[in-house]
Amino acid sequence: MQKADVVFAIGASLTKHNIVAAPIPAGKTIIHATNDERDLNKHYATDYPLLGDAKPVLQQFIAAVKDLLGNNKREAYGVATEIKKVREEWLANGCRNSRPTKNRSIPIASCGSS
Repeated sequence: MQKADVVFAIGASLTKHNIVAAPIPAGKTIIHATNDERDLNKHYATDYPLLGDAKPVLQQFIAAVKDLLGNNKREAYGVATEIKKVREEWLANGCRNSRPTKNRSIPIASCGSS
């Protein structure tokens, strides 16, 4: 998150706690979509608060991006290239068949350690 310009949180409470979530560094633009209005601006000032269900919010974002891009394709450079590289390394370390936990997260620390 240190390198991010924008934090796009969908269906997350963005609650500050020390159990799992990394804190959002200061100075980031935050887009926060949640179906619980109590989560908006709870612990982080949200630049673009969106109240709604994750699926239709994402569908609307995808449609808006397609409208903005038109027939132009994004170049695969910078952050997109870095994400692809990290994902490929993660998959190569045996995480391809990792099973999500009850909260649907994949325990990355256990990948490749079995």
